[in-house]
Amino acid sequence: MRFLHGFRALSLSLFLYFCGALSQAAPALPPETSFDKYAGRGKQLFLPIRFADNQELRFLVDTGCYFSIIDNAFEPKLGKRLGQSVLHYGYLGDKQAWLYREPPLYLGGFRLHTGKLIATDDLRRVFGVDGILGTDCLKNYCVQLDFDSDKIRFLDPRHLQTENLGKAFHLEGGPPLKFMLHDFFGLPSASVAIDTAEWDDFSLFGKQLPETFGAQVSVLSNAVLVPCVVLENQTYTNLIAGQNTRSDFVGLRFSGRPPIFGEAPCHV
Repeated sequence: MRFLHGFRALSLSLFLYFCGALSQAAPALPPETSFDKYAGRGKQLFLPIRFADNQELRFLVDTGCYFSIIDNAFEPKLGKRLGQSVLHYGYLGDKQAWLYREPPLYLGGFRLHTGKLIATDDLRRVFGVDGILGTDCLKNYCVQLDFDSDKIRFLDPRHLQTENLGKAFHLEGGPPLKFMLHDFFGLPSASVAIDTAEWDDFSLFGKQLPETFGAQVSVLSNAVLVPCVVLENQTYTNLIAGQNTRSDFVGLRFSGRPPIFGEAPCHV
C-alpha cells in the first residue's frame, strides 16, 4: 500500500509512503539531508547525489518521473547503451532518450535503491541540473519532506505515528503518482497527480484558467494568481494555477504551504 500524508495544520510536511516496497526487516535508510530553504517557495527541490569518482551532483527530486535521468555528459561512464525510451516533460513535450544500466547513486554515503535503468538527456543546458531522481528510487522509501526545517527524511514505516501526519490519501498509478481530491474546482472528485518538479501550486487539465477562476491577476502567459481556494475543507490563499496538457496536479509549492485558519470561507 502507498499513501500520501499532507495538508498539515501546524507544520509543513509532505509524506510519501510506499510501505509495500519495503521488507519486514529493519531497513537500511539514507541519512536525513538538508535542502534549499527556498524549495517549494519559488525554487525546486534538489539533493546532493554522488556518482562515479565520488563526484557530487545536483539532482532534482521529481515524483512525476518514472526513470531517474542523468546529464548526457556522463554517458562515457555509463557503459553500453541498452535502448531508448520516451521522456514526457509536460510543457516541453516528449523526447527520445538513451537508456543505460543504472549506476550506483549515493546520498550522504548511502547507496540508494534505484531502478535497473537510467536515461540520459541534456539536463544541464535545459534544466540547469546534473540529474533527476525519479520514482524508480523514491518508491523504495517512506519519504518526508519537512518544509519547517528544510530537510528530507527517509523513515522506517514500521514505526510511523500516522496519527500525527495529517490526513492520508491513497496513492495509485504512476508516474506521476495520483490521489483523489473531492470538490476539486467544480468536480465532485478528481484524480490529482503530485509532481514535485512542478513549481505551480496546482494545474488543471483541459480548463481555461480565466473562465475557471474569473477575473484574477495574471502572473504568466499560462498561469494565474488565485487569491483563495478551499480544498478538502481547508482554505488556501495566493495560489499559482497553471494549465497542464496531461492531468490535474498539485506541485511542490502547494506541498510546502499550510492552510489558513480563522478566516471566512472563500469561493472560486
